[in-house]
Amino acid sequence: MTAARIVVRGATTALTRRTTLRKAFLGPWHELVDQCWLYALADAQRHTGMAIHHAVRVVNHHHLTVTPSEPNTGQFLRLLHGDISAAISTLLAHERYDTPCSVFDVRPTHCMRLLDAEAQASHLLYERLNPVAAGLVREPDHMPGLALGFDHWKTGGLAVKRPPLYFSKNRPEELRLELTPPPLLYRCYGGELEKLVYDMVQLERHGTQALKRAFRGRSFLGAQKIRRLHPWSEPVSLAEPKGQSIPRFKRGAADLMGRRQDDEARRESALWHGAYDEALERHDARALRRLQGEVLALQDEIVFPYGTYEMRLRHHVPTAEPDADSLIAAPGPLLAEIREELARDAALRCDARILAERRALRANTELACEAEAEVITQQDVLDFERSSVRVVDVGARPEPELRRRFDRSLPQGPAPRRIITLRDHRRGRPPGSDPPR
Repeated sequence: MTAARIVVRGATTALTRRTTLRKAFLGPWHELVDQCWLYALADAQRHTGMAIHHAVRVVNHHHLTVTPSEPNTGQFLRLLHGDISAAISTLLAHERYDTPCSVFDVRPTHCMRLLDAEAQASHLLYERLNPVAAGLVREPDHMPGLALGFDHWKTGGLAVKRPPLYFSKNRPEELRLELTPPPLLYRCYGGELEKLVYDMVQLERHGTQALKRAFRGRSFLGAQKIRRLHPWSEPVSLAEPKGQSIPRFKRGAADLMGRRQDDEARRESALWHGAYDEALERHDARALRRLQGEVLALQDEIVFPYGTYEMRLRHHVPTAEPDADSLIAAPGPLLAEIREELARDAALRCDARILAERRALRANTELACEAEAEVITQQDVLDFERSSVRVVDVGARPEPELRRRFDRSLPQGPAPRRIITLRDHRRGRPPGSDPPR
C-alpha cells in the first residue's frame, strides 16, 4: 500500500516517473510521441489548474516541476500518466510494436517538495541538464523534440494540437500549455522575469560546461542515434538498487539530485505521519463500530492532519487547520498572490535582502554544479551504446545482450547477464512508416 502523501495548495513539487523496465517508450522513436506528451500535459492542466514550470522527457523517464493551485496533485498525476500511457500504447500498436500493460513503472511517482527559492532554481537546473548528465546530448537544446526551456516563461507557454490518435474529438482541437516560473523563485527576483530567465540560462550554460568536464572526453550518444532508439530498448547498465530512502523534501541549492534528507523536514514529516496513522486507526475502529450497529456520538468525529489527500478525497474526512509555522504541511503562495504582493509593495523589487538572496542563489547553485557534476554523471548516465560483442576475461559474464523478438539463435560462449528483447513485428508495417533502424 502506498504511504500517505502530504498534499497542500501552493507546494512547488518536483515529479519523476520511470517507464516499465526502463524501456525507451518516451524517446523520440516517432514524431507523435512529443505531441502526445505535450497534449496530455496541457489537458491535465486544463482539468486541475496545475501550474507547470518545467518538463523534460529523458527517453525512459520524465521530470516535471509543478505547483498545485488546489490540493489535487494526485488527480493531476492520474490524468497525466493515464493519457500518456494509453496514447503511447496506441501509437506502439499502430506501428506494429508489442504494447506493455502500462508504459509506466508500477512504482508511484516520486514527489519532492522544493521548500525555498534555491531548491527550486537548482532542481530546475538539474532537470534541464538531465539529458546531458545522462550522456545523451552535449547541449540540452540538442535533445530531439520540443524543449520546454526557461524562455517559455516569457511567452507564457505554447499551443498544442490534438494528436490524430487516442485523444477523442470530444477534447479541444488545440490546447494552451501554460508555463510559468515557480512562485518563490519569482519573488526572489522581485518579479523581474527578464532577469530571472537570464540568470537561469547563464546557470544552464555553467552547468553544461561542468558536466562536459566531468565526462572527460567520453562521447555522447547524439540526437541522430537517440531518434533511432527502438522503443523497447533499455540501458544495458543495471537499474538502481532498491531499499534506499527516498527524500521527499529539498532545501537549498546543494544536492542537485535531491538524494539527501533534510533533518527538520524529516522530523516534521514523521510527526505528521504519526498523527495521520493515529487518526486512520481511530477512523477504522469507528467505522467498524458503526457496522456493528453501535450509535456513535457526534463528538467522536476524527480530525486528520492538514495535508491529508486520499482520505479527504474518498471519504470526506475533516482535516485540521494548517499550522502557520509548519514547514511542509502549510500552503505555499501561488504566482498570482506573489504578483499582487509585489504590486502592493514596489519596494520589494529592490529590497536589499531580496538582492542578497538573489546573489546567494546564483553563487550557491554554481558551486553545487561544480561540486556535484562528477557524481551526477556517474549516477545518471544511460548507456544505450554498448553491445554484448566484446572480449571478456575467462569466467566473467558478458554484458547484457540486445536481441530481436524473433531471434531464436542460441548465445555463443558464456551466457550474458541478461537479454534485452526488442519486441516488434518484423513484417507488415504500415505503408510510409519509418521505424528506427
